[in-house]
Amino acid sequence: MSSCKLLPFCVALALTGCSLAPDYQRPAMPVPQQFSLSQNGL
Repeated sequence: MSSCKLLPFCVALALTGCSLAPDYQRPAMPVPQQFSLSQNGL
């Protein structure tokens, strides 16, 4: 009887440790050397 309650816990524990997705690497973005300022404002 106790193994019936323990089985879902063990399955959930095993599945949370698995990752099927590859390691994410952020793509490089061009960053301006200087920000342009507007004379008009908002």
